[in-house]
Amino acid sequence: QTSGSGKLVAKGKSYAAGIGASSDESGGIITINGGTIETEGGQGSGISASFGGAGIGSGSVDAHKPATNGGVITINGGTVTAKGGPCAAGIGGGTQSAGGTIAINGGAVKATGAGDLNSPDKDGGAGIGGGYSADGGTVRITGGQITAQAVNDAAGIGPGSHYWVDAAEGQVFGGAVALFLSRIADFVLANTYKNDHGVRPSISVTYPDGSDASVRDSE
Repeated sequence: QTSGSGKLVAKGKSYAAGIGASSDESGGIITINGGTIETEGGQGSGISASFGGAGIGSGSVDAHKPATNGGVITINGGTVTAKGGPCAAGIGGGTQSAGGTIAINGGAVKATGAGDLNSPDKDGGAGIGGGYSADGGTVRITGGQITAQAVNDAAGIGPGSHYWVDAAEGQVFGGAVALFLSRIADFVLANTYKNDHGVRPSISVTYPDGSDASVRDSE
């Protein structure tokens, strides 16, 4: 897509992303330069109704299939509203699919992860990052106005819910996402929730010069 004032509204079908991949596939290369984008991931059916695709990124993936991720997603401008399907990220991974590599360089971006369709207070995908039970990938923000909202124990920016491993194995509960911010970003608002072990997902935030940055928490 080239820069401009056009409008695109996209809704994924079963298990697929609104913009990106179908089920069991990574998101590929997605670039948005401008315009108004409104997208929502699709949902599964039957006993898999709580599996869904990302608003932008990958579709849901079966746990027995090869791992997938949201692909390489770049947003340079425009007004982007992305909502995940059940247990999927707004931008990044579908259910059980990792976030991939996400760069936001400008624009007004609102990304909302969704919870379990049958049990709204259970599980969920990140606003920007991984779907349910998947890591957040790498998120780089160099500009724009970013609002990332998740539900339950998923991160606003970072991993989806239930993404943690045994600390006895030398790893950290909650997973982590590498988040890089430029000083020209107008604001980043990202809620975080504690997982079932009472631990928040870790978000590592740095400016390019190595100094500390902060992400406002909506709680």
